[in-house]
Amino acid sequence: MAQLSMLFYAFLVVMMVSASGFRLDVTSSEEERREIARKQHAFLDVAIMLQPEDDFCGARQCNVSYTISVLNAQYEFDLQSIMLVDGGIMTRDEDDNIFQDSTVIRVPRATGTNNKTYLGIKFYDLPDDIQDYIVVDVTDVVQKHRRTRAKFATDTGRMAIAVKPKTEKQLLGEYAEKLFRKENREACECTHRNCACCEHIKINKLRLDDVVCVNLTYIAEDIGLKFSMTVDNHVYYSKEISIRNPPPVCYDVPHLREYASLCVELYDVHFKDPKHLEGCIGIDAHLYHVKFARKRIGCFDLPI
Repeated sequence: MAQLSMLFYAFLVVMMVSASGFRLDVTSSEEERREIARKQHAFLDVAIMLQPEDDFCGARQCNVSYTISVLNAQYEFDLQSIMLVDGGIMTRDEDDNIFQDSTVIRVPRATGTNNKTYLGIKFYDLPDDIQDYIVVDVTDVVQKHRRTRAKFATDTGRMAIAVKPKTEKQLLGEYAEKLFRKENREACECTHRNCACCEHIKINKLRLDDVVCVNLTYIAEDIGLKFSMTVDNHVYYSKEISIRNPPPVCYDVPHLREYASLCVELYDVHFKDPKHLEGCIGIDAHLYHVKFARKRIGCFDLPI
């Protein structure tokens, strides 16, 4: 009887472990299923450009609204066969008479490798002689993560669509960067070709407790920036630097602690469009040539 009891007890233990393992397997399978379902969507970054040959807006301010839809086939551009996924308004650059906008859309991935995916872009409030739609094949963008472009030109205007894939990580990173730029842009005041970015900085180790300002002037001839730094309204550094990968600019400030210096770095400098230069400014504090602190002054949007 004792042997039978021990065998029965062992059997129960095995059954309990098996049941526990089964629950773990179910939980694991459920998490994997959710992860797969989450990844079965493509994010597409869509840039749209429309340039009419004639300025149909005239002197008045006008925009062009549009909608983006997912198509199962290239020639199914009708209300019964599309799924509306996004809409927006293209603003006009009055100097070039170009309407443009960009957006990110979430598109369910087609099952199988033979299914096609198209985007249909419909424009509104255009003159009758301008084509008001364009269809773009985005199958490779969705399935193979490749970029694609589509251009269309007539006697009355030109259209261009650029589509590239995006990941959730990229979207979250870009959103965080936009928030940072928005929060830190208050430190910079910009006019045509000039920006002044000021921030009160306190670094006890350097005995720094002053307003630090970075002044930038765009130099079109050299595609560069005239850069100057002031601390407590005293100019300590001024020179011209390149926009392409500008190096950190380091200098000594007389009233700071001995062997202390500040290095100003311009980073993420790029042309947002042909008429605006964007970037951010940071300051590194050095003591005995060793960096021990970093402060962000802010981000600028420089009209050029």
